[in-house]
Amino acid sequence: MWKIKFLCNRIAFSFKRNYEFRKYTKNIPFMFKILFLEIVIMLKFISKKFDRFHQKMFSIIKWDVIFTTPFWKFLASNPNWYFVMEENYEPMVKKIIIDNVSKFYNNQENIFLNIWSHIWRRSIDLAKNHNYKCFAFEPSPLTYRNLKINILLSNVEDKVITFNYWLWDKEDYLDFEYIPLHDWSSRVFQKWFKQYRHSKMIKVPIKKMDDLNLWIKNNNIRLIMIDVEWFEYNVLKGMSDMLDALYDVDIIVEILPENKDKDNVIEYMKNKWYNVKQIDDIDYLFRK
Repeated sequence: MWKIKFLCNRIAFSFKRNYEFRKYTKNIPFMFKILFLEIVIMLKFISKKFDRFHQKMFSIIKWDVIFTTPFWKFLASNPNWYFVMEENYEPMVKKIIIDNVSKFYNNQENIFLNIWSHIWRRSIDLAKNHNYKCFAFEPSPLTYRNLKINILLSNVEDKVITFNYWLWDKEDYLDFEYIPLHDWSSRVFQKWFKQYRHSKMIKVPIKKMDDLNLWIKNNNIRLIMIDVEWFEYNVLKGMSDMLDALYDVDIIVEILPENKDKDNVIEYMKNKWYNVKQIDDIDYLFRK
């Protein structure tokens, strides 16, 4: 019974997603690839025998398609793009960003720090459509490559500065579990994690935000987003001096409910004199 329900939901999702794609690209070969992979995914969930076939097809069928959306042009090379195209993605986060833009509308130039930026429209949208200079941190190799291309496509290379490393509370290298077929799920790997299938381990450099001195050179940092999957506490400890020096800033941090450091993060920010507000199930706003 659950398989029938899953198939029905998957078919509905496929039609919805392909309708979205059709609005933003007329690339017919791409559309056929998507439909074929959707069928393979359905087969995989009917029987595990199709799992290897699915992975093989996913790796063979590659594409680089340029989408033109209401937000910006961007390059697509895996399923990340669907979320980028959604009009109301993360609505509460979107509201905080809109409020931030309105509050600092008349400033000469505002600074946005996007920590683990992915290829999201956040940095490019703020740089292209509002008066923000953006610093985007992205450790995943393929995602970083797409981010750089997307910046060029939107002609904001003078306003978005990128960093291909991870932020932490020390300077070193960490094991990074990189998943080429699903790079949005890539993550810093820890001993208690179970390694994903089809992933590979790479070393990524890590640095402390305080060592970059961005807060000294750019004292008009007005917005920070941190989405680092379990390691918010480490990142925030590495920017202790910055947090002390900043004022009139909004910091949006994604903290999963099961994160063992959740209370530590909240207490740490309170000790830095930040007001705390939970804005949805997983996102918190720290304002000073």
